Amino acid sequence: MKSFSAKRALFAALMGLPALLLSFVPLLLMLLPGFFAFVAAAWGPVYLGIALFTSALCAFAAAGLDIFTGILLLCLYLPATLVLVYHLVKKRPWRNAAAITAGALAAGLYCMLCLPSLLAGQGPFGQFTEIMTTVTRQLVQAARDLQAPAATISLLEDYAAYLQLMAPDLLTSLLVAMAMACGFFDTLIARSLCRAAGTPLRPMTAFHNWQLGKSFTYALLILLAGAFAVLLLDLNNATAMATAIEWIIGAPLALMGLCFIAYYRRLRQKGALYLVIAYGLIFLLLPTSSYILIGLGFFDRILRIRKRHPLP
Repeated sequence: MKSFSAKRALFAALMGLPALLLSFVPLLLMLLPGFFAFVAAAWGPVYLGIALFTSALCAFAAAGLDIFTGILLLCLYLPATLVLVYHLVKKRPWRNAAAITAGALAAGLYCMLCLPSLLAGQGPFGQFTEIMTTVTRQLVQAARDLQAPAATISLLEDYAAYLQLMAPDLLTSLLVAMAMACGFFDTLIARSLCRAAGTPLRPMTAFHNWQLGKSFTYALLILLAGAFAVLLLDLNNATAMATAIEWIIGAPLALMGLCFIAYYRRLRQKGALYLVIAYGLIFLLLPTSSYILIGLGFFDRILRIRKRHPLP
């Protein structure tokens, strides 16, 4: 067992202090698991406890010592931290670490954004819909006050009605996309810091050879069946649930599409400029390019091109 180090304890405490400022922009708290997982993997559970305790104190202080708000802030990063720590310490597959961490982040973000509305009896998206309604109404009123043309006001009213109708879908897309992105980056942050500190880790496959697990195919079929069932039964917030399923299926396949582009570049022995141009075009053509990436990832999954012909 390593001896206690006051220096490491001080650094661990300092890693928890940013939670005080990040609590005012709660979504940024979702990046803390990567740093805390590094503390656990490189220094040990005692220092992780110090970092988490400090961050919890900061979160409650930022919440004005309100217990409910403080707990919601902790939900944004504490469960995800424990999940990522487990995967790093036990040297579990990196894809599992990123996926399950993203799931924990999504659950925490759902609690933060939807739980207060649920407890108020307004449904999971009630408060967000009210905010959208207020903002769009103020926008239309501002246009009237500025004596904008009638056509412009009519267009703004139509757009406001559309945003109010799509509020649940928009919030769901934000929730799932943020959770997936932060789960991915948290895993990379923890791995990069551990490598810099010389901490032994499970090897990571080169990006062009990344693959989805076998269980993804079964999960894909189950999720697709679930999406159709939800839409056919016309359940409450059915479109929001279908949107979440689309993200859960589409994002991993789009990532595989990016991997396939990197694979093709190595196969054809192209330079780094090829990737810069390819990824740049993908960014410029969003959101249309996302469907191209999903298609690439899907056909690579079916045809198993990269798996049958891996490159070093």
